[in-house]
Amino acid sequence: MPRRLQSELYDSDCVKTTPWTLVDEGVLKMWATSIESASKLGARTSSGHASGALNLLLCPSMNSLSTMIRNIDRGFLVTELMGSGTNIATGAFSVGAEGFLIEHGEIVRAVNKVTIAGNLLKMFRNMIPADDCSDNPYGANAPSCFIDEMMVAGE
Repeated sequence: MPRRLQSELYDSDCVKTTPWTLVDEGVLKMWATSIESASKLGARTSSGHASGALNLLLCPSMNSLSTMIRNIDRGFLVTELMGSGTNIATGAFSVGAEGFLIEHGEIVRAVNKVTIAGNLLKMFRNMIPADDCSDNPYGANAPSCFIDEMMVAGE
């Protein structure tokens, strides 16, 4: 990925940053560690990403978003997330969302003031990316993703 607006030459520990693969084929390949956290994990050096993961890219697939929507009997297309309610230790999360209700493969209406909740590990393990990756110069670049199961509460 080319350098972006949030690119850094050095992380907050003054370690040179380098491109890296966080997850490959569903397997965690590397941690974003500071010198202190690397030491606690028994690693010899930090990852050069003490500031966190910047310029993330989730690789798109060959699945078109429109085809994915046509294959959904009842679902929720999330277009906006609000707030943050994540327990990093357990992976549990709960956030506000808005988007569109999908029924029988068709977008039927806008939906707002709902909460979605689930488990990050389960979500990442089972998500299927689409082919519509946007070009976000500020950080994460990711396509739309189909997530099979998630709690949705609201109107």
